[in-house]
Amino acid sequence: MKKISNTEVRKREIKLLNYVKEICIKNNLKYYLYAGSLAGAFYYEGFLPNDDDIDIVLSRPDYEKLIRILDKDDKYKLLTPYNNTNYYYPFAKLVDNKTKIVENSRLKIEGLGIYIDIFPMDGLPKYLKKIYLFKMRIYKNLLLTKMVDKPTVKKLKHIYFLLKYYIIICIDHIFKNKDDNYFAIIIDKKAKKYNYDNSKYISLVSYGNRNNNYVLKDYFLKQKQYKFCNDYYTSIEDAPYLLNKIYAGKIHKYKHSKHNFVAFFK
Repeated sequence: MKKISNTEVRKREIKLLNYVKEICIKNNLKYYLYAGSLAGAFYYEGFLPNDDDIDIVLSRPDYEKLIRILDKDDKYKLLTPYNNTNYYYPFAKLVDNKTKIVENSRLKIEGLGIYIDIFPMDGLPKYLKKIYLFKMRIYKNLLLTKMVDKPTVKKLKHIYFLLKYYIIICIDHIFKNKDDNYFAIIIDKKAKKYNYDNSKYISLVSYGNRNNNYVLKDYFLKQKQYKFCNDYYTSIEDAPYLLNKIYAGKIHKYKHSKHNFVAFFK
């Protein structure tokens, strides 16, 4: 297989993003650049240095509509925990099926190629939001435990990695007969508990990283077009507010973050 350059990876991701953008416009769905992609658009008018994927979010209602459309489409491949028992994320990836990637993860996803991530934003309870998000993070950590590599022998000399090793072993044993998508489906179903339209606050409940990572839904009513690699895409007008919520004021630590995968042509 021929290895794909980082430049070509980004070009193919932009094609995926443009395809989703066209579908959203045609079907009156609202998408938003999110996380690293929003940070890249805001600070660099393109990808963050070393970044190699694209993230977008939609409200839960629009997300479900988009997933139904993409799942019936054969131009690109849609991966969700509901259409692939080998897929362990509680959100969707739209995949360029002419490519293949190898990720640095203990579990390998069959049919994974160059992709963009598509996340749902879900509603939150009126009270005890942090407790609810903390409970959801427990499920996410169970999922992550199945994904990460077991620590090396050298690392096992440290108590943190020793505990991590035994946790991974225990979870592997307890859930050894479950498909890889087991936790992802549980998380996705629980994330839909609170109605999006009736909620004042929303969050990426299914894959959030902090208990206070939630935002006022009204902020998503004001949108702005951001330049991203020679084209313009939608996100919220107050990008600093959203980025601060996502990265807890430490965006500088993520500007040079890098995912670990290698892409090939099939």
